[in-house]
Amino acid sequence: MINDFINSADTSSRSTLFEKDCQTHIATLHQRVSSFEVTKFLNIETNDKWLLASALQKCIRRGLAVQSVAVAIRLHQIDQAYLPRRMPIIALEDIGLGDALVCRDVITVCASSKWWGTDVNKTIGFLASIMAGALKSRAACDAYSLTEVHPDRDILLSKLLKCSATDLIDIACNQDLAQIKRIFALRVLGGITENQNGAYKVLSRCDIRSLESVGSKLELPEVVCWLIARQRKTAGM
Repeated sequence: MINDFINSADTSSRSTLFEKDCQTHIATLHQRVSSFEVTKFLNIETNDKWLLASALQKCIRRGLAVQSVAVAIRLHQIDQAYLPRRMPIIALEDIGLGDALVCRDVITVCASSKWWGTDVNKTIGFLASIMAGALKSRAACDAYSLTEVHPDRDILLSKLLKCSATDLIDIACNQDLAQIKRIFALRVLGGITENQNGAYKVLSRCDIRSLESVGSKLELPEVVCWLIARQRKTAGM
């Protein structure tokens, strides 16, 4: 199923998505952030946090780098704790497999407070700029969303929730099965929590080890496997 997502991505992104030496890429991250120059950004006066959050995602989605930097900097001025949590979500939802290495950069930077020190505008400018310039793919996010509205959701889940982890791995990797069944198998492995009459109930817990087995059997690129192991939300997608 994940192979189908990869195959659906723009072919011009292949050199980035399938870059083998991910460690080299991550090792240059500090240098790339440090060398980024925030030369000019728009002066945004609004204090509406949620308006800015929405605008940031839309600007990144549309590839508007200057606007993305400006909105991100203003959003951070209003709420310093929010942006490091929001940017990885935007990366996973709107960039996804279009450029998995950009997703990795965003998650890495946002997970460590060392990047958000005295020259925070440089960090924010770097992230917003590379996110806006990245190739976009919502394939994984759309597949995740499909499991929330699919008419056979209850039937499929009731059956798959009774399966062992080994059976779920086999289902997820079996390219002869219906794609929707494979997607739901991955959702169960990724962890499902539902709101039932106002109370949240855990239907399945995230099983990173099993998801890594899926990645190995499908021979996914190293960076995709890293995202699965590093970020629980990625695992769910």
